[in-house]
Amino acid sequence: MSLGSWNPVDGSESLIYQIDSEVIAQCVVFASTGNWTALPAWEKASLPGNACQMMKLDATQWQPALEQLDESTLLNLVRFFTAAEQQLPHWHGGDKSPVIWIARLLKKRGTPLSRDMVLWIKGNSDNRFLPNGPIL
Repeated sequence: MSLGSWNPVDGSESLIYQIDSEVIAQCVVFASTGNWTALPAWEKASLPGNACQMMKLDATQWQPALEQLDESTLLNLVRFFTAAEQQLPHWHGGDKSPVIWIARLLKKRGTPLSRDMVLWIKGNSDNRFLPNGPIL
């Protein structure tokens, strides 16, 4: 469930979205298949319509959901969110992409993204902030 508001005066948007562990689990399972061409159809059939709001949550909102996950699961989420942002409408995270929060968590754990994973992200995304976030 999520709620949001839009201010027509200044165009600002306020999103209140709770990360759903079941939705995250579905994303991990899909990512483990690696069938990225099926992503648009799968998203329409499998995820709630507001799931794209996950892409705009900040690190503090993601932290509790991510900290309990192992490295393999986190890497699958990196792949999923990278592909989702590139292929699905409304899934644009920009400088708040969950890929950034996951990359920071992995680095903090002492297992930063491998060179191959960084190259995969760069080759499958046009988000200039991935995987490390804004410079400042």
